[in-house]
Amino acid sequence: MAPADSDSDSRLGTDGNQPGLERREGAADDAALLIARETFETPGPLSLDIRVPSGDIELEAVEGSETVVELSASPELEEEARIELRPKRDGHEVSVVIEKRSGLFRSFREEVRLRVTAPRGADVEVSTASADVDARGVFGGLEVSTASGDVSFEKATGDVQVNTASGDLKLEEIGGGLTVNTASGDVDLGRLAGDGKIRSASGDVQLEEANASIKVQTASGDVQVESVREGDVVLQTASGDIEVGIKKGSKLWIDAKSMSGETTSDLEIGDAPPDGDGPMVEVRATAMSGDITVKRA
Repeated sequence: MAPADSDSDSRLGTDGNQPGLERREGAADDAALLIARETFETPGPLSLDIRVPSGDIELEAVEGSETVVELSASPELEEEARIELRPKRDGHEVSVVIEKRSGLFRSFREEVRLRVTAPRGADVEVSTASADVDARGVFGGLEVSTASGDVSFEKATGDVQVNTASGDLKLEEIGGGLTVNTASGDVDLGRLAGDGKIRSASGDVQLEEANASIKVQTASGDVQVESVREGDVVLQTASGDIEVGIKKGSKLWIDAKSMSGETTSDLEIGDAPPDGDGPMVEVRATAMSGDITVKRA
């Protein structure tokens, strides 16, 4: 299906006047920024493929079937930018790509800004070297890879995978499973419906609510899981405190060890899983240096 006001395969031209592209008034006098705008009609399933080396990426999921892409960039990058619409299975894919060619990207972090407004439930794939990603609204599945930059999403109904070398991660609600690999940066999570696996070399990990199994490994940083309903909970840190809350009505079996620190629990701890009704939480917590605390959520 063709977009509302552009060709299905568009490349930003050097004059900024390709069909479907709009240059902001006064942009010709602004050497730092150039605005391009594309509008696509995208009913049905939608995937966003975003590859921007640096800058700021803003995403918003809204009601409707229209996808709008607005790109601000240095005039030097015009010929390297592509905004395209493609068919994908029974839906569409909108891709925004700025190719990183030798000598072009030196210090454009403040001169590249991408804003995409898409229908609710769109899947998102982002690959960036140093851009910050800020997403509002309800998206589907997420896959984010970044070397340096903060990532923030309000809600994802599908599975989420995030790989980052340096930068903070914030996800308020995840409807599926979660996999996070980070070398440096804090991980701040809200509600997690599916299984989760988080690996961090340096940074604190906080999870408000887990409804399934969760595994957290960090070399340096505190680990806090405020509420767990059921499943296997494995929490490991070499340097930092561990705190886990067990939801009311859930049973607990725990194996906790701290080489240098205190281990305390507000709940009764036994050597065998308790009998009776209610979901079971099995906690295995290990801290080389730090305290371990188990409490009722």
